[in-house]
Amino acid sequence: MQEKIEKSAPAVSDKEIKHIEVAELEAPSKRIIEQIQDRIEKEEYGIIIGDDVSGRIPTLIIGGLIQKIMESERKFVPNITFIPGRLDNSLVFSEQFLGNLKDFLNKFGFEDGKKVLIVTDTVMTGAALATLTKSLNSFGIKYDIATIGIEGGGESSSFPWPDLFSGEYGRRVGSTDEYSSRTPLIYRNKSMSGVWKRYYEAESSKRMKDIGTLSEDEAVDIQDLINESREDVKILVGKLFEWYKGQYGKQE
Repeated sequence: MQEKIEKSAPAVSDKEIKHIEVAELEAPSKRIIEQIQDRIEKEEYGIIIGDDVSGRIPTLIIGGLIQKIMESERKFVPNITFIPGRLDNSLVFSEQFLGNLKDFLNKFGFEDGKKVLIVTDTVMTGAALATLTKSLNSFGIKYDIATIGIEGGGESSSFPWPDLFSGEYGRRVGSTDEYSSRTPLIYRNKSMSGVWKRYYEAESSKRMKDIGTLSEDEAVDIQDLINESREDVKILVGKLFEWYKGQYGKQE
């Protein structure tokens, strides 16, 4: 499913972000953008792929900001889409999956010669994105990975680290320098993403509110949460865009 922040969204810089799961992503998002700013300006990214489910909100923030920057500078605007990272390993190099992946990228306007930007909320070992990255490698498609946090420091990660940019997320314990976790809260609140998926499917399979075991009231509550989180994303993207213009002298 393609996602894009509306071009004509109203000013939101004076609005408050309602959910901490979104608000706490501001600082790590800035760190990521600082690291890839030159690549953004050079129009290196041909598509932005988020891994479902908890990676959806970070992707809409990072990807939405990049889209807004590119729109303001009248440059190539990469589309945002989502694909599960942890696909069945037996599909990694199957002809069907590889063909579908290339068709999937082309469907959303990916151009040969550009990079894929993969956005996720947390990296532990790197296994969750191994199938996607290996498949991109098989096509000779270059990619960068932007992750909000790295649980445990990533010592056992299977990622090619030069391609990974971390938001260095961590919640402090009181006023000390210790961290309680390097996994953002959004990882635990999957209802905010709005979808659920099966690990072996190449796209999000169902909306959260359509899960058959939910009562009508639960479905309504989940939809309200999704709507609020999307509004929070718009507010944060607006704040980040103002920060970006001030940091890098960009004008609308």
